[in-house]
Amino acid sequence: MAYPQHLESFVREYLTARGAVVERTDYAVIDAVVDAQLEKQLGKENWRFAFDYDAAMETSGSEFITYGNAVLEKIVATAVAGHKCSVRYCSSAATLPASLHDQVAEQIKLKKSEVEIAAAKRYFSPVYKFKFKIAYLGDDREEQLVSSWVDGLSARVRDEYEGMPHMFYDDQSEELLPALKPLAPDLLMQSALNELDTLTQPRRKLIQEQQRHALEQDVARTQAYFSSMVREHEAKIAKSMSVNDAGSSEQTALLKTKLESIKSQCTHHIRDIEQKYQVRCEVQLMDVVLYMFPRWRLKLTLAARARKAEQSAEQILFWDPLLRKVIV
Repeated sequence: MAYPQHLESFVREYLTARGAVVERTDYAVIDAVVDAQLEKQLGKENWRFAFDYDAAMETSGSEFITYGNAVLEKIVATAVAGHKCSVRYCSSAATLPASLHDQVAEQIKLKKSEVEIAAAKRYFSPVYKFKFKIAYLGDDREEQLVSSWVDGLSARVRDEYEGMPHMFYDDQSEELLPALKPLAPDLLMQSALNELDTLTQPRRKLIQEQQRHALEQDVARTQAYFSSMVREHEAKIAKSMSVNDAGSSEQTALLKTKLESIKSQCTHHIRDIEQKYQVRCEVQLMDVVLYMFPRWRLKLTLAARARKAEQSAEQILFWDPLLRKVIV
């Protein structure tokens, strides 16, 4: 089932991702100022969106956003068809280093005499940069932008590119190089998401530790409150049991039932408190950029004496002139 808050969340987060200035001015009402490109698609620059019928009636100049609304249809169409990954090209030196043979042998754990570089050819190799917005949710909310570089040929994370000196990119290639085909996008995206779990773990632990004192205090207050109620009812039960008649037996049974209910409420309250302070993460993909980096594709021939059983006589490696190293 769909709810108005789902529409509000979608519209607000999409407009924000597109660079719009968005502010929630009232219940189920947001104001937005969009850029020139989005203005052409939606029809105007300043918008006031209402996602609840009553809120729309009470807010002058608002656009009531619900299923079937023309503006919502434009936003959805823009999100589906208009948000594309950009491509950037980078040039690099067209020569191989003199030490390449040594690096290749070291990479595959063989002697130089046991490996031969049979062929070398330059290609554009795809590397994807995924940019995520991470929201740490606990008793409070904290946000962080995280980038993850994923090799399009191997799906390996290549965060070395993030720390490289400034490079100049262009939206068109200056060199006529063939391009290597990347792996499936969902596989590359999964590699980026797997890395996020590792990247966010230290921050999650730190926030959890920062909240530990508040958690302990909250739990202690709750336990003290329910403990006083438990002692009170235990005293009433003891007093009721001291009177040996039918009425007191019935009252004792009721008091014991209420006592169990109090203990159960205490358990549930403490569980809710622990959940309140448990740090969770929300991940939102903000941007994807495809970088086409020149690499040398190296075809290697291994000596028969150096090959393991069932190992092919040929292997493929790459020399990355930007990272200045041999990669698999």
